[in-house]
Formats: sequence, structure tokens, C-alpha cells
Amino acid sequence: MLRYGRAGFALTVDRLALPAGVHFLVGRNGSGKSTLLRVLAGLERPLGGVLRLDGTEVAGADAWRRYRAASGYLHQDFAVRGRASVRAYARYGAWLRGVDGDELTARTAEVLDAVGLSDRADARASRLSGGMQRRLGLAVELANHPHVHLLDEPTSGLDLDARDAVHDVVTAAVASGAVVVVASHDDHELSRYPDASYHVLVDGRVVESVTGDGTATVQQLLGGPR
Repeated sequence: MLRYGRAGFALTVDRLALPAGVHFLVGRNGSGKSTLLRVLAGLERPLGGVLRLDGTEVAGADAWRRYRAASGYLHQDFAVRGRASVRAYARYGAWLRGVDGDELTARTAEVLDAVGLSDRADARASRLSGGMQRRLGLAVELANHPHVHLLDEPTSGLDLDARDAVHDVVTAAVASGAVVVVASHDDHELSRYPDASYHVLVDGRVVESVTGDGTATVQQLLGGPR
């Protein structure tokens, strides 16, 4: 069980297993999807309970640092400021995530290619469209080959090409054996991965976890209008 609380909101997760593959967090606004992602990312410490990665409990400052290093988190309101180029921003992000200095150039080129931004590498990052900035944020999170990908509405506001770039990243991550957790309310996203699992949140609790068949919709998962 994990427990987390802040003024006016409490999150309680009795048990949540996230094996390799795609997992969707589904719920209405305010249900706790983004908060749960932040807890899973190690950005919010739970008040109680146990979090395990590959069967090992995450406990203590060093363990939390290692856990955060093994995960990549893209928050919903990601935006870039400043004068750095796309390449420089991605390179700095890779360095922050522990990529070795002699690997920075190659790894930066690799992640920019993965999200379809190679041709914008010299552009000022802050002048990219909102969708392209989101893709840049995803590139940074990919830099250290995370074992766990935590994505908060990653395709919100993106055009079809940009959505496809995100899905290519998710597909490649799953093929490598990663865990991908996505907060989404988009039926098109939910139907993209027929083997995905869906974890339904209501008022800060995971009330149901099911494996889909590629036809799940948000309304079906939430049981229709309340």
C-alpha cells in the first residue's frame, strides 16, 4: 500500500503491479493520475507503504536516487525557456541524467532522431511549437535508457505526426522490456496497444485493474457517466 497526501487531496494505492509493457492510468480530472505518476517518479514521497523496483524495496535516500535514475518522467505541462538550441538542451538533459561525457554527442543525436527532431537540432528550443517542445522533453527523458517511462498525457495537443513519433518511442521501449505508464483520457491512445493494462482511479484510489483487448474506452472503464 502507498499513501500520499496534501492539502485537500489524498492518494491511497492498496496494490499496483506494473510489469513490463504499457499501462494506462485512467480517471476523471482530479482522480489522482498525475499525482500517482509523480509518486512513481520519486518526485513526491509517499507518507507510507512500500515501493519496489524489480522486487527490491526502494528505501533510503540512495535507493531513491537510484530509482529516479532508472525512470524517465514527462509531465503534462512541460515547456522550454531560455536561448539554448534543441541540441544543447537535449545534451544538457542527458548529462543531468548521468550519461557519460564521451557518450553525450552520440546519445543526444540518437534521442533527437527517436522523437523526430533531428532536423530542428540547431533551432532555439523555446521557439518550438508546444508539441515539438513536448517531443524534446520526451527526448531528454529517454537519454539514460530508463527502465520505467512515466508519461502524463504525452500526446495532448500533438498533431498526427507528432503522436506517431511518441508511439514509436513507446513501442521501442516496450520491445526493450521497459515499463511504460501513461496517464491518458484519449480513447485513441487506449486502443493503440491491445495488450495494455488499464488502471482506473476514482477519488485517489485505484479501484480496478484490467487487461484490455484494444477496444477499451474511457467511458467503459469508468462505468459510464456518474
